Amino acid sequence: MVNQLKAQLVIERGPLPGARIALAQLPAVIGRSTAAKITIDDPLISRTHARISQSDGRFIVEDLGSINGVFVNTERITAAHPLRHGDRISLGPNLCFRFELLATTPPPPPPRLIVLLANGTKARYTLAAAEISIGRGAENDIIIPSPVVSRHHLRLIRQGNDYLVQTIAAAGNPCLLAGLPVNTGQVLWHNNELVIGPTMLNHTVILRYESATAVKPEAIPASIDKLALNSQVTHLTKAEIDAIVAQKNLLLRNPQITQGYYEVAQMLGQFLGFDNINWFAFGTYASKTAGRAIRHETLPRPLKSALIRSAGYENTQIYFDKALSANEQSLLADNRAALTLGRVSLLLSRGNLLIFSELAWPFVDMVNQFGQTPAPDEPRFNQFLDRHFIPGSFDKGGQDWLRESLATFYQARFTPDKKRKTELIFLGNSLLALHEQSRLQPVIEEALAAPFDEMTKGLIPETNKELGLLRRTLANRAVNFSREMVLRSVTRMVMSYTLPHREMKLGHNVVAPTGLINFPPDLLIIEHPRCREIIQEFNIGLETLTGSAAGNWGRLKDRMQFIIAFFRSYQKERRLFAPPFSESQTAAIKAGHFPGGKL
Repeated sequence: MVNQLKAQLVIERGPLPGARIALAQLPAVIGRSTAAKITIDDPLISRTHARISQSDGRFIVEDLGSINGVFVNTERITAAHPLRHGDRISLGPNLCFRFELLATTPPPPPPRLIVLLANGTKARYTLAAAEISIGRGAENDIIIPSPVVSRHHLRLIRQGNDYLVQTIAAAGNPCLLAGLPVNTGQVLWHNNELVIGPTMLNHTVILRYESATAVKPEAIPASIDKLALNSQVTHLTKAEIDAIVAQKNLLLRNPQITQGYYEVAQMLGQFLGFDNINWFAFGTYASKTAGRAIRHETLPRPLKSALIRSAGYENTQIYFDKALSANEQSLLADNRAALTLGRVSLLLSRGNLLIFSELAWPFVDMVNQFGQTPAPDEPRFNQFLDRHFIPGSFDKGGQDWLRESLATFYQARFTPDKKRKTELIFLGNSLLALHEQSRLQPVIEEALAAPFDEMTKGLIPETNKELGLLRRTLANRAVNFSREMVLRSVTRMVMSYTLPHREMKLGHNVVAPTGLINFPPDLLIIEHPRCREIIQEFNIGLETLTGSAAGNWGRLKDRMQFIIAFFRSYQKERRLFAPPFSESQTAAIKAGHFPGGKL
């Protein structure tokens, strides 16, 4: 468990004035390095500038050899300095924190069950055991002396701080919640009332569940209502998905896929809640970025113009009209420059289509099938997985990562514990990324290397006759080394990910949303074993963003180390639920037209 917060820093001068930084994990290093717990993007801040720690119940600040010094209440410190409530800590000329002590938050009280009998009798039970039996028999943990209650009627099963309810098949009278029969394994939320017996006043028994931690989230929190739903979002249908997949116009298909991802993200947000970013919200902006690459907008404008002219097109718009707006066959040109441009666009477009066609309908169908069910139904959900996905490992043609991902999202839907739910959604996002990036591996590598491969085609003879085996082997090694260096340079200098509010360089370490704290509080410490396993599999530090940069975007491992760190850092960044297009652009896309304006 994460320790209760005891102190915080409030930014008085610097980025995001008024922002509060909880000192939940100590010691905490403050500096410009992305390895620091509190990262400050300021050239006047040293890479490791200061450290705040706790000793004998006191908070202490130290200067770690910074150039511009650490000041407490205008006095420069030269040794470890104790902090008091209200102290001002200045790091260089541009940054000042206010240190605040916080009252320790007591642990939440255990949940309670209030039993109301028809004769007015009321009993209160504090719930603490892992399993609690309820019934008329004396052997039960909670005994209800009423003729409408069976000898063994219900069981409560602890999950985190709260409980699930299980029905007993042999129980006589059904147990109702909001007028509907309770499903076994149903999550209990605060103020849920379970009703046993007929509605006649002299027989009904009411069980009211009270919990400080099982507060049911709103389907669409008001804080993001305008952001996420500033235009009407319809539930995507199978027919609409099929129409997008069948679209042959490469220029139009990408914005249609991007809008489709956005609509699935909204549906999944209603299924899981909007407190966590789901994979389709990330995918919306990945698809939008892919569109820029398909249209070669990631290239510097002069280079893009020169390439298009050398390909035989007078300007960019003619290239769009005659090449991308047509179909795949039109990209098979004789001109080498045109062939390379078309090949890159075609590969990226195929990859964009490949993932959307595989993922969109299963997730829409999951929301349609299970979006209204109040309790988990594992047998039915397993049948759903069998209809959509092939069992087995990826390397044998199976879709086990997808099956595990959807099962994890389904589990998260019925998990009342906030931290556990956050970790489950992060795990589902990561498994989904692992599957789709593995599927895209040959496409991405070929698209990135297409210009280099075209330039070096025919340089080395296909047989040993002209060069001999040794020289040919050395030549191949030289070409492969050059190819690797080119892909690394392209990754670092050209590759980026377009977010609603910034550009993220893929060849650089992930920068946290605020630039201050690497991960949201619920993901600072990873407790779920499968989450830890995936993070460690790709050599990502459990507490840092250092090393998250992709060296070569054409390598699966490099991409995954960036993506997993990015998912973890941005899982609470609600701006990613924003629509990718303006309302007029969305209307054009829906009408089957390429949208105008900047994309």
